[in-house]
Amino acid sequence: MGPQSRHAGARRRWQYRFRLRLHLAHRRLRATLRQRPRLQTGETINDVNAGDSVRWKITPAAQGSGAEAVTHVIIKPTDVGLTTNLNITTSRRTYIVKLVSQHDAWMPRVSFEYPDDKQGQWDAWRAVQERQREMAVALTGSDSTGPLDFGYRLSGDEPAWTPVRVYSNGKKTYIQFPPGIAAADLPALVTLADDGGWFSEDTKQLVNYRFTGDRFEVDKVFDKAALISGTGSGQVTVEITRERRN
Repeated sequence: MGPQSRHAGARRRWQYRFRLRLHLAHRRLRATLRQRPRLQTGETINDVNAGDSVRWKITPAAQGSGAEAVTHVIIKPTDVGLTTNLNITTSRRTYIVKLVSQHDAWMPRVSFEYPDDKQGQWDAWRAVQERQREMAVALTGSDSTGPLDFGYRLSGDEPAWTPVRVYSNGKKTYIQFPPGIAAADLPALVTLADDGGWFSEDTKQLVNYRFTGDRFEVDKVFDKAALISGTGSGQVTVEITRERRN
């Protein structure tokens, strides 16, 4: 094999090894390198323009479908020592890329980090936190609340004033009644010591609470309590039990 044939073989061997110097909106980027330039999920190509479209072969490829589709740009130089510019306009931005094919340096794949994505994730997280705060304020009437615990179970009678929701914030317990219940119709609240047996009831204990809006605001977190209305044979009782957590 002569010198010319050996040179041609070397060219073929290295023709797909090249380096990409990447610029996005005239700003240098550090890229994660794999097989080919990979655009943002859901981003579509509008136009591709290369300064040297004869010796650089540039084709698109798609992965996935719909909103989750990812567009890849496959770039192949036909020789080493080539330099050209590549402009890719998409549905979201413009990529300005400098292409350099080299004998001993190459990047098999390039992907990008998008600051807007990171900011969007933080914005979504803050929105969730704000919704949770607003819910806590709506349920407790206070902005200084911890995580809400709704792990309470009701048992016993089912009068018209049966609570629709019981929850605590780590400091206080809230017992919410159905809308339209008058203060005069509300039951009394006592906490239960959970010391009863087969022939005795749990010891009833007084607790500080107040009626605010449509709920009782209790000045402690209890494990067991009872709402009691009436006396004698007409007495109605609804027990509230906090669910045990492992």
